[in-house]
Amino acid sequence: MKDRTRVFIMVLLGVLTVTLLVNFIYAKNKESKTEGDEGGKPVALAEAAVMDLGNTAKINAQIDPAVEIHVSPKVSAKVVEIYVSEGQRVKPGQALIALENKEIMAQLKQAEAALEKAKTALVGTQGQIAQAETGLETSRSSFENAKKEYERMDMLHQQGVISEQQYESVKLQYELAESNFQLAQQQWEITKETSQRLAESDIKQAEAAYELAKMRLDDTVIRSPINGVVAGRSIDPGEMASPGMAVITVVDMDTVIARANITERDVNRLKVGQKVEVEIETISDEALNGEISNISPSADKQKSSTFNVEVKIPNPDHVIKPGMMAVILARVEEIPRAVVVPIDAVIEHKGEETVFVLDNDKASARSVKTGLKDDNYVEIVSGLKVGEKVIVEGQHLLNDGDEVIVTIGGTVE
Repeated sequence: MKDRTRVFIMVLLGVLTVTLLVNFIYAKNKESKTEGDEGGKPVALAEAAVMDLGNTAKINAQIDPAVEIHVSPKVSAKVVEIYVSEGQRVKPGQALIALENKEIMAQLKQAEAALEKAKTALVGTQGQIAQAETGLETSRSSFENAKKEYERMDMLHQQGVISEQQYESVKLQYELAESNFQLAQQQWEITKETSQRLAESDIKQAEAAYELAKMRLDDTVIRSPINGVVAGRSIDPGEMASPGMAVITVVDMDTVIARANITERDVNRLKVGQKVEVEIETISDEALNGEISNISPSADKQKSSTFNVEVKIPNPDHVIKPGMMAVILARVEEIPRAVVVPIDAVIEHKGEETVFVLDNDKASARSVKTGLKDDNYVEIVSGLKVGEKVIVEGQHLLNDGDEVIVTIGGTVE
């Protein structure tokens, strides 16, 4: 009997305990709900402010060298030696590859011999001219003496002092001297004009052939045309090289190009000379400075009618490599002194763009017209004034007129 009484008492105490616990939890939940209803819904605020707002286009791009030259030989010959390796920096005129030059060296020696022969011939011609000039002077002197003698004897003949036979003899000597002088003059002119001209022409031809042979010999050494880096080689020693064959590639790495394709919507919003930023995640977390250097005047129909744009980027340390992927950040629109709010403040409410404005501890739904946007802010064209506080957290759970509790409030920075 005592055991039954004890069990009954224990069961009764358990029921009372559960009942009290349930009533306590219910009361606390009701109290919590009442306190929440009385205090309003928690929200965070931001203030409508004035700032310069811009729209930045993000354009995927690929890095290319600013200058890429595929160097080809000017003569056909076998590769003898390669002086450089891939990745090596080179200067303009630096030797890259040597070609076999035995045949061209022989041609140079022949041309040199021909030039010496032509020079010797010119010396001989000049000697002939000197001889002709000496003969001319001798005949001139004889002619002048004969002329004087003739003039003197002619006067004596007119005075009857000398005989006709003496006069005719002197006259004949004068005419012979004159004829010899004219002949010597012709020979001198022919020798000087014709022989000298031909000899000088032979020398010019020989000099041209010699210079050409020298040039061909120099062409057996393939040289770098620019200051750059060896980017590749497609030939080995012992292989034949010929004109038009790209045997080595040299690139200018001091400046690189971010090359991209843009749509017709953006092509007229960019301009050559415009400063931009370029992001290359593989080398830096910070954006690099660049400048638009070229915009294609016509669309590339093979690439969905897009336009090619090139951005020049300084690369003094050569850390940017061709083939890297990049993102060009270019301002395509800008509005000075725009009224803006954080982009999260604008939501769609009842089919309209809406912001919730703080009004005497209540959320007031207000329709707005938006304009330009960037990653963080949106322009408010109408419906909101500078300095009004808008709800940027908790706005999706609000209805017009709801009471709110401000947990965070501030201004646009």
